[in-house]
Amino acid sequence: MEKKNASIASPDELNKHLQQTNPFTWIILGLVTVILLGFFVWSFIFKLQIKLTGTALIESGNVTLEVNRSELSKLKVDQKVLIGEKEGKITSFKEDGQPNISKFKLSDGEYKYTIIVEQRPADFLLGK
Repeated sequence: MEKKNASIASPDELNKHLQQTNPFTWIILGLVTVILLGFFVWSFIFKLQIKLTGTALIESGNVTLEVNRSELSKLKVDQKVLIGEKEGKITSFKEDGQPNISKFKLSDGEYKYTIIVEQRPADFLLGK
């Protein structure tokens, strides 16, 4: 009966004791690494377009958007705002964080608005 902890006397015996790794394992490991690196690069380079929608009130050309608090952080000055087929932009923000919108030549009333926000997937991961 051979001892399991026998010492290795020559380099040839070392090969017997070392476990060989299947090339298929290295291929799988390489593919997983390439996929993870590709996702990481993609999440920082590419931008996704997110549509924010809601109700806009127009009174005497002044526009008031009803924006959720959670969506306010995504808005920026000079961002496009679509109301109906008209296009405007965010000019500034009020003290309460609500956006001021450029004047629209629409009759007074309630309209649906759309704001397209571009955001990188990495921003979701980093909590931005």
